[in-house]
Amino acid sequence: MAFKIAPLSRFYINSVIVGIFGTLLNLLLLGMAGYVLARFQFRFKNLLMGAFSLSLLIPGAAMLQPLYLTVNTLGLYDKVVGLIIVYAGFGLPVSLYILSSYFLTIPKEMEESAYLDGASFIQTFFRIILPISKPGFGTAGVMQFLLCWNEFQFAIILTTGNQSRTLPLALYYFKSQFASDYGVMFAATMVVIIPSILVYILLQKQVVSGLAAGAVKG
Repeated sequence: MAFKIAPLSRFYINSVIVGIFGTLLNLLLLGMAGYVLARFQFRFKNLLMGAFSLSLLIPGAAMLQPLYLTVNTLGLYDKVVGLIIVYAGFGLPVSLYILSSYFLTIPKEMEESAYLDGASFIQTFFRIILPISKPGFGTAGVMQFLLCWNEFQFAIILTTGNQSRTLPLALYYFKSQFASDYGVMFAATMVVIIPSILVYILLQKQVVSGLAAGAVKG
């Protein structure tokens, strides 16, 4: 019944695309950035980390207008690609701190041995660091996926119509026009929350170990 009242199938597909690719883009970029911040000393490093910390204090509502203008100027308004890029950037501070904290728990001797064997920086990261950092990436991935899946504020401002909108907006649609039919609204709610629960269950061990490791050295 819920799928007949609202285009939940379209919203569901959009949410899956945004969640998967928004998470992968976030982890790919911030995995390498977090590794550099954890392992190397360079000028203005502390200033850069401070800027990331301050960005956590900026409310999402304060970024709506500049984001709207930027996305509209780039021709990404009302497009799934626009949401993917925005969500990947919005989750930047959290993912960066989780990953950089986890990288600090990895002994430097492992990288030094790889360098002595002739491995380059890129080879060391992808062949040595990446495989043993699954708990850290699992933790950051779950946090980022939940952000992409549940976010409402940016989605309603940066999209219009049903072709690019995601599931949280579908719930708003039910609440605003079909509030009296609580059975259908609750059915739609279950459709929204089940993927989040499944993702956490599948990556539960990585999340717990990743947070514990980050707490030790972070």
